[in-house]
Formats: sequence, C-alpha cells, structure tokens
Amino acid sequence: SLRMERTYGVYGYLARTGAGPLADPKVRRALSMAIDREAIINDLFALPDLQAAYGPLPPTLPPAYAGAVPDWSVWTQEARMGEARRLLAEAGIAPDKPISLDVALPQGGETHTEVLNAIAERWAPLGITLRGYTRRPDDHRKAIADGDFDLALIERIAPMPLARYFLRPFRCDVRLGGFCSPEADGLMRQADASTDRGTRIDMTRRAARIIAEEAPILPVFSPVRWALVRPGIGGWEDNISGAHPPRFLTRGS
Repeated sequence: SLRMERTYGVYGYLARTGAGPLADPKVRRALSMAIDREAIINDLFALPDLQAAYGPLPPTLPPAYAGAVPDWSVWTQEARMGEARRLLAEAGIAPDKPISLDVALPQGGETHTEVLNAIAERWAPLGITLRGYTRRPDDHRKAIADGDFDLALIERIAPMPLARYFLRPFRCDVRLGGFCSPEADGLMRQADASTDRGTRIDMTRRAARIIAEEAPILPVFSPVRWALVRPGIGGWEDNISGAHPPRFLTRGS
C-alpha cells in the first residue's frame, strides 16, 4: 500500500536579496502573496497531507511555533493579489513595465517545472516573467552559493522539529542569498543564549515572523514523503520524522 507522511520540510524559492529587483522587500512580499498555494496543491498534487507554507518554518512544527507567518497568510487569494499589485506598482513594476527573473532549478523530474509554471501563470499579469534554468545538483548548489540566480528552488527537510535548522541560513553570518535582518538575528542570538525553553521558542518564533515578512524565501508547501509498504508488514507507524527502524518491523507469514 502507498503510505504518505508529512515532513518537517519547506519547498520554496530562495530570493537573491543582495542585488537586483528582489533586493526590495516589497517586491519579494508581493511575489510571495501572489503564489496561489492552495491551487498548486489541489491542481498538481491532490494530496491530503500536503500543506501550504507561508514562512521559513514548516507548518508541521509543534503548535508552539504557530504564528510565525505574515499577516496576509489568512487573507483570500483575491485580496493578496490586490495588495501584490499595489506593492509592485510602488516598486515601479506593472504589466506595462515588466521585469524578468531567472529561476535556478535542480534536475529531478517534471514536478519542479510544473510548480514553476503554475507560479509563472499567476505572476504574468503582474508584469513578472520567469526563465527557469535546470542544472545538475552540484551545479545547482554552486549557483546558490555563488548567487547566480534571482530565485533558486530549495527544499529543506529536517529529521526532527528543529526550528533553528530552517532559520540558520538567514543568519547574518551566513547571508544566504545576501539576506540579513539585524532584528531577526538579534532574536535568534537571544534564543541561543537562553536556558528557558519557553523563551527560546518565543524568540525563535518572533525571528521567524520577521523573516516571513521580509520574504528572503518564497515558501510554497511542506513536502510529503511516500513509501510502498507490502501487505503483512507490521510495526510500521506513520510519523513526520520518517523513522522506521527495521528492528521494529515484522513480516507476516
């Protein structure tokens, strides 16, 4: 049987914030708003366990991290598109003043292209044209390290509910894509220094919310994991960590 499991993961697009059109947080915020996540999930995948992602943290993390998303995440898609048009207009971008963005994609089947095409269809009326470039995995990683992109597909999955794993790339000493928020970085440092679990979670959640608003990553969804399990196999328990130690599995006669 086909078994589907949620993950502690985020699938989305890293923005090059250090230069180019995406250096403007208004533009990044507008583009993130204009991604119709529910339509992508329903039209391309139709998987009940696939969840939309609106911030740098996976929606599958414990409830203590809830709220680390931008305010517009609860708006209707129509309202998001209206605000996206306004923000882009302020940045000088419109259908009669279009821009083109290069999107770095790793090789790995048609799914990446299908998702990007769905996003491009939504962005086109806003004056945004996308050009996808597919590279081998090593070349894709090098492109990200070198900043050779406007947007770059990233998919990060953690084995445990570790919020810091997803925020670490946006620390000021890392500057992935050129991003640095001194305010968010200060909150993450406070979280690291605190010995109180509640304080650490609160500081981390606040930092994640700032990063979500600044949108150095345009998240789309939290991926799912799948496996084929033969009838008669016992001991298999679906779990977000994807842990299925063989010593706990049994085989029936």
